[in-house]
Amino acid sequence: MGDDLQMVTLSIGGNDLGFAGILKACIIKPFKESDEDCEKAIQKARNIIANELEDRLRKTWDTVFDKLPNKDERKVFQTLYGQFFNEDTDWCDGQYMGIFGPYLKKDLRRRMNNLAKIANDKIISSM
Repeated sequence: MGDDLQMVTLSIGGNDLGFAGILKACIIKPFKESDEDCEKAIQKARNIIANELEDRLRKTWDTVFDKLPNKDERKVFQTLYGQFFNEDTDWCDGQYMGIFGPYLKKDLRRRMNNLAKIANDKIISSM
């Protein structure tokens, strides 16, 4: 990192949780993944959030801060994860994003948003 660096923006945690795999197993389902595959992916992410994420975040933050020149003059921002699904509308119940479904029922949308929320809560509490 150069001496003229003034700001760092970090977006970390999603890969650790397997967000891409969760979207594949729960939303896109390109190979007709089962509901059990979705549940396993969500549970794995929840376990990582509960037991590993804070340590992974702190290690990454420590590495970044250790490399910052003039630490007192730099700003570091950690982004959070968006809740992408509207949980209120019924319209989405008949829509899907993948080739084979599933339909984006309220329960699924709520579970996806909740996963982002608990990840965000862990990120915030780890700071």
